[in-house]
Amino acid sequence: MGLTTALSSALTGLRATQTSLAVTAGNIANADTDGYTRKIAALTAVVAGGHTVGVRASTIQRALDLTLQAQFRSAAATATYADLTATYAGRLDTAFGTPGGLTALDTLFSNFTTSLQGLSTTPDSATAQIGVISAGQALAQQLNALTQQVQSMRSEAEAGISQAVDTVNAALANIKDVNDRIMAQSVNGDPPAALLDERDQYISQIAQMMDIRVLNSNGANVAIMTASGQVLFDGVPSKLFFNSHGTLSAESNTGNGGVGTLTLVSAGQPVDLFQSGAIRSGAIAAYRDLRDTILPQAQSQLDALAEYLSLQLSGERVDGSATSSGGADGFDLDLNGLLSGNPIKLSYSESGTPKRVAFIRVDNPATLPLSNLATADSGDTVYGIDFSGGMASVVAQIQAALGASFSVSNTGDVLTILDDGAAGTIDISSLTATRTTTGVADGTVALPFFVDDANALYTGAFDGGSKRTGYAGRIAVNASLAANPSALIAYASGISSGDASRPNAILQRLTDATFFSSDTGIGSATTPFKGGAADFIRQVLAMRGAMAESTAARRDTQEVAINAINDRMSQTSGVNIDDEMAHLVEIQNAYAANARVMTAIREMLDMLMRM
Repeated sequence: MGLTTALSSALTGLRATQTSLAVTAGNIANADTDGYTRKIAALTAVVAGGHTVGVRASTIQRALDLTLQAQFRSAAATATYADLTATYAGRLDTAFGTPGGLTALDTLFSNFTTSLQGLSTTPDSATAQIGVISAGQALAQQLNALTQQVQSMRSEAEAGISQAVDTVNAALANIKDVNDRIMAQSVNGDPPAALLDERDQYISQIAQMMDIRVLNSNGANVAIMTASGQVLFDGVPSKLFFNSHGTLSAESNTGNGGVGTLTLVSAGQPVDLFQSGAIRSGAIAAYRDLRDTILPQAQSQLDALAEYLSLQLSGERVDGSATSSGGADGFDLDLNGLLSGNPIKLSYSESGTPKRVAFIRVDNPATLPLSNLATADSGDTVYGIDFSGGMASVVAQIQAALGASFSVSNTGDVLTILDDGAAGTIDISSLTATRTTTGVADGTVALPFFVDDANALYTGAFDGGSKRTGYAGRIAVNASLAANPSALIAYASGISSGDASRPNAILQRLTDATFFSSDTGIGSATTPFKGGAADFIRQVLAMRGAMAESTAARRDTQEVAINAINDRMSQTSGVNIDDEMAHLVEIQNAYAANARVMTAIREMLDMLMRM
């Protein structure tokens, strides 16, 4: 090897060590920079004529495990989802109260029943009467307050989706900017590592908002898709649109367009990401599930309790009287005073198989048909009956619903339903109705203790949509009763002030078992929960506590998982100061060796010049 060749080799070595020194210094300086990956100067031998004549730093590479990076992005979406759902489940559990707590539903309900027990013992006590009103108001006001909290959290979730969408759109725009710079600087070489880090930071932001897949993550160009394959970025960013509805109410739901929808516009084609199920994890999915499923279920529990309290106390059962015509047997039932939402219930057997039918009064034909879930009893068949056309129309509708095996007729407001008259085929066992009592002293122990907005009767009506939705936010103690607590005793004229019939009846009704809707999460559509108010409240509080615990445990599990991935990424991609300092020593030695070579060559050249 000639002296000039040796000198050239030494010079390339110095340049390579300078590059390595700069890379190492950058690693040390950015050791605590979020998203920074350790850089490596890749050295390549310079070969000429079959001989190695030097070295060069060909590229600056990232110490990055792409498989770990993909795992981290997936775990980030899952961890964010778990954290948000756990946070809100914990808030719900706190709001509903610890069983036995001062403001817990079970305590307030117990206070109400205890006050009624006191009134039944001393019915003529004005203090006891006022105590019942106060306890009822406390229970109703807590249902109002819980509804406000639940809907406030739903509004927060709506705002959370909007903010997450803004984050995704901003990150996609930034990725486009960085990606253009990467492409421009990669024309004559490999992608610049620093810009790849910057792009990955924006991708990580998106990964926390929604579950994504990333293709060519370490290349000059990159493609980003939802987990289901909708394109978010492929050189050009797609755009997410969310039409936020701001403050939500219990009546705001996806069915009536009362909540925001999320649309992705890619290549001019809009896709509803919620309806298509494209987003399954991350902050957006968590907020959507909170808004549309978890929190509405909590509201449904409150509404079911409010409805139970109202209907159990105000409903007056009307039993049909047995009748017959020829060989056909059945019942007459007086429908006078039946209000919208009040049910007529028919029980019969067909060839020995028991069957139940519920006819629900509606006054607006646009409400029809009613869902079979209009009652919580999974064993009955539900028909909405439009009463706006008079009794002749009611009879025709019931006849059409039951079929030719029954005979349906009326005399004035009295409905008559008879069987087919054949032994062992159709046999009617009962025909009843539940009529809402309208006044506080209507001559019956039934009492409209709790009422709807503007002191309106609550009947469970379906006209214009189910009135049960959001009822817990509207329930109140009847103003007429609050103004005249003695009506708790005097249900009719001439009733003695010492008569405990009504307080005893109210207490009994509050323990009577009834079916609760399956949308409360207590029971199921096929096996609905059946019990009294106290039983239902215990189940609700237990469910809220269990959900808070399970979601917190899931969050802890995800935190462990993502921390483990972070540790592994830190080991492979993070900067270890000790390692970098050791590498500095190696660079120093290499630099000194190359410098020594150049010094020796200079000395040799000087010697030659002096010869």
